[in-house]
Amino acid sequence: MYVYSDAEDTSGSGISVLNFLIIGALCGFIIAISVIGLLATAAKLVQDKSGKFWILGTFMSIFNVTCVVFMCLFIWCVELSESNCYGGYFVQNFFFHAFCVSFDSFILYRAYGTCGWNQYVLWGSVVLVLHRIGWWAADLKESYGYWDSGIRTCGYYQNPNTAVGSNCADILADVFSTAISLGFNLQYLNTNWMNTLKIIIQENS
Repeated sequence: MYVYSDAEDTSGSGISVLNFLIIGALCGFIIAISVIGLLATAAKLVQDKSGKFWILGTFMSIFNVTCVVFMCLFIWCVELSESNCYGGYFVQNFFFHAFCVSFDSFILYRAYGTCGWNQYVLWGSVVLVLHRIGWWAADLKESYGYWDSGIRTCGYYQNPNTAVGSNCADILADVFSTAISLGFNLQYLNTNWMNTLKIIIQENS
């Protein structure tokens, strides 16, 4: 990973040892949360006698698994060599977008269920997911790892257009799912704006 640092003691990647330890700790914390989420989902699936949770549980399991894989790859990519620089970042980028798409699919499916399986919401969700997948493909093509022979480290070029497009696609999915859930639940809130605020927080937490 090509990171500028003023620290004197650095690893071969150009990132300071302290920063590397902080990154490792944060990634480990995120991995732990995802593993706990997987265990909680598995327990819920075992307890679910109605068989109605398995679709939602599948979405939750997929985004937790892809999150774990992405975090492991993120740490690994700090020390990429010339031989695996391009391929390593390609795989890391692939799983980053896989996580984002699976999470978007999860929140959209939840909104679809909340509104009573409305077909318009379903088609809107499908369009948003396909839109996000399009940015996934574009970013895999336009963003890449490269070897800087001058400083002998692996750098990463992030295309600014695909970065903005991917983030906007995620935001659109979040706004859409929140709006659907909020719009459906408003009829039960009796204009209690504290309850409205609670739904907004729940949909974005």
